[in-house]
Amino acid sequence: MKTLDLIKKKLVLAAEINTSAGTIKINLDCYRAPLTVHRFIELATTDFYVDTIFHRTVKDFLIQGGGHDINHPEKEKEEAAKLQGIKNESLNGLMNIPGTIGLARNNLPDSGKCQFYINLSQNWRGNPSPEQLGYAVFGYVTEGMDVVEKISSSITRENNKELPIPEQLVTIKSVNIDENFINSEEFKMARLIDEETKKEHELHASIYENFLTENEGIDHAAKIGESFGSSSSQKAPEVIMRNKQYTNKKVEQQKKIEQSLREKVPQNINKDADAMANEMLRRFTQGNSTENADQNQQNENSQSSEKVVEFETI
Repeated sequence: MKTLDLIKKKLVLAAEINTSAGTIKINLDCYRAPLTVHRFIELATTDFYVDTIFHRTVKDFLIQGGGHDINHPEKEKEEAAKLQGIKNESLNGLMNIPGTIGLARNNLPDSGKCQFYINLSQNWRGNPSPEQLGYAVFGYVTEGMDVVEKISSSITRENNKELPIPEQLVTIKSVNIDENFINSEEFKMARLIDEETKKEHELHASIYENFLTENEGIDHAAKIGESFGSSSSQKAPEVIMRNKQYTNKKVEQQKKIEQSLREKVPQNINKDADAMANEMLRRFTQGNSTENADQNQQNENSQSSEKVVEFETI
C-alpha cells in the first residue's frame, strides 16, 4: 500500500507546528484532502519546514509560511521551487473560515506546492465559485490560535507591508505528525513502496534519455511506417499527423470531462459524508455542545450580512 492510500484510510491526523512564537496544534483532514495532507506529511517528515518563516502576516486576515528560508526571507527557497504543484482539492466542501489551514498557490489552480496559510477571518474569496477553483483547506487549528494572532500582528517592513521586520520574523522549528501514525509499521512500509516506485520511474526516465542520446540524428519518422508492416499504405508523416490529431482530440475531451465533474462536485457530495465532515469541523474549531453550535450558526448568519474581507492572492 502506498502512503497516499494509507492516508486516505484515516479520517483525521493530529499535527503540531512548533514555531519561535509558540506551538500551533492542527488536525489534518485526510478524509477531505488526502492529496494535500499527503504532501504536507511528506514535507514535514523530511524536515523541509525547519527554519522556514511566516513571510506573510496580515493582522486579522491570515498568516502564510512554509516556503521562505530564515536566511532569505524575501524569496522562496530553492528546494521549494523544484517541487511540483499538486491537484487542487478546494472542492472538498471545507471553507476558508477562521482557524482553518489551507494550501497556498499562485493564480494557476494546481500550483500549490508547500506554502500554507492559516485564516483569521471569513475569507470567502478563497472558496471555489462557479467561475474558478479556490484555495484548498486541509485542516483546522485545535490549539494555538493565540499564537496565530500574535504572528499576524507582527510589525511589517516599509517596503513590504506583509513581510515582518527582521526582529519579528517567526521561524518554524519543526512540524510533527501524529507519532503513532509515523512510527507505525504500516507507514514505514508505505514509505518504502513509495521510494521503490520513485526509483523505478527514475530508472525508466534514465533509460529513455539514454536511448534518445544514443540515437541522436536518426530519422525516427522514416522508421514509423515499418512498424505497421509491409502491407501498410500510410506514409510516416501521415501516421504522425493522424496520431497527433487523435491525441489532441482525446486531451480536449478529457479536459471537458474533468471540468464538468469539478463543476458538479459541490452538488454531488455524499450527504452522509458531508454531514460527518461538517460535524468534525464544528467540533475541532468551535466546540462540541449543541448550545455552541446554535450560537455559532447565529454568529455565522449575522456575519454573512457584513462586508466580506477580500481574499488576496496567495
